[in-house]
Amino acid sequence: VESYLRVPNLGVIPDFSIPGGLSYAPRKLSQRKPPGNGDAAPFGREVVAFNGAHPVASEAYRALRTALLLSRAGAPPKTILVTSAMRGEGKTVTATNTAIILAGTGKKVLLLDADLRKPRCHKVLAVENHLGLTEVLTGAHEHGSLIRRTPIENLFFLSSGETPPNPSELLGSDRMRELLTFLGERNDYIVIDGTPVLPVTDVVVLSTMVDGVTLVVGPNTPKQQARAALSRLEYA
Repeated sequence: VESYLRVPNLGVIPDFSIPGGLSYAPRKLSQRKPPGNGDAAPFGREVVAFNGAHPVASEAYRALRTALLLSRAGAPPKTILVTSAMRGEGKTVTATNTAIILAGTGKKVLLLDADLRKPRCHKVLAVENHLGLTEVLTGAHEHGSLIRRTPIENLFFLSSGETPPNPSELLGSDRMRELLTFLGERNDYIVIDGTPVLPVTDVVVLSTMVDGVTLVVGPNTPKQQARAALSRLEYA
């Protein structure tokens, strides 16, 4: 990454997607219980940075958290956009687990699903996705009524909502910029799961509104695709 893309490598996350395929394969995560709560947290197996469910992956995400917080001079980035060149590289899993790890520091963290085309954050967290960011940006609902608490202390979630006919226009609107400013004043960190860079322009527009962009590169990603995605982000 550093020699070919000429950008800092923030961290490497081990592949925990194959059950039993690695010596540190994840245990069953569907019944993990949040601290101080008697009810089971119905998380899927992609939530690994929580309650010691997957020590090796959790430690990798802690290293990523440290790198993110030290990535900017003066102060750590408050709004972090997570994306990738194409789908299937792990951006949603990375965004969700990074938000969980940040919430573990005692800071108030909002996980925002800004992938208005094929959202997955709600599936990783095992919650419904009826109303969310789309309804806020179209003025149908106020954001305050749609931001949900999660079983994880200090972590809040705003889902994507319904799929709109004009995702790029909504995400590039003044209302989106105002929303990020407003939410930034009320949260310590905002982790945003965006669309991939190459197929659509949504995340390129959104990248101009945040403090930093984390580009996730999958193990099978062609180098040319990663460089093309980075070039688009840097151009914006």
